[in-house]
Amino acid sequence: VQVNTPVNEDGIWQFNGGGSVSKEIKNGKNQFTFGGGFWLTYNHNVVLVNSVKSFANNIALTPRLNTRLNLNDKFEFAETYNLGINKSSYDDPFYSDLDFLVHTSETELVLRFPKKMVWETTYKLQYNTQTIAGFNNNIQIWNAGLTFLFLKNDKAQLKFAVNDILNTNTRRSINISENYIRDISTNNLGRHGLLTLTYNIQNFGGKVGGRDTFFRF
Repeated sequence: VQVNTPVNEDGIWQFNGGGSVSKEIKNGKNQFTFGGGFWLTYNHNVVLVNSVKSFANNIALTPRLNTRLNLNDKFEFAETYNLGINKSSYDDPFYSDLDFLVHTSETELVLRFPKKMVWETTYKLQYNTQTIAGFNNNIQIWNAGLTFLFLKNDKAQLKFAVNDILNTNTRRSINISENYIRDISTNNLGRHGLLTLTYNIQNFGGKVGGRDTFFRF
């Protein structure tokens, strides 16, 4: 039996902060962009289990690096890497200090040739060092699509995409608290195809394909 009673407590606070920077280099119609950033969360909280009271310090730091190469809008390659650094420490030795890392990389490739066709694919890899028996620490997600452009000014766009080609799209998250580790694994739709027809009533004239463009599927 566990009884919870809400009380007011001093010494509880939280800090959040982050920043980013990027640099763009152009040579004619060719472009190279690179940058980085970080996000930091720090919690100072009180935990109480079986009348054992302690202050807990939880730190989550996520630095990020990203780069993108664009050659005349015909070839685009982008890479992003995030490192999640998570650490929990306690003033009372009754509680065990915990820490783990989350590595996440995402690769994107876009080819806009031959004319009126756009090939694109993304590959995401996530690895978690927090090992729980029976759970997959290495998650891979691969998506790909092909778009056909037609009508005047490419107003009509027919796209066929295959999501989760490897059929491994399982979302995983870990939550560390005072007396438990909660490991959540969520199964999604799985491998599936998607056919989309888009008609733009305006003269859009923008790039097609990639995560940073107007048309997203």
